[in-house]
Amino acid sequence: MRCVECVLLYILYIQSVSKMQHLFHTFNI
Repeated sequence: MRCVECVLLYILYIQSVSKMQHLFHTFNI
């Protein structure tokens, strides 16, 4: 894998995690 692909995967991972956290805070389960 090239470094560019690694960075893109990292960005996607961070975005998904932030979205999940936002959902949890919204529902406040």
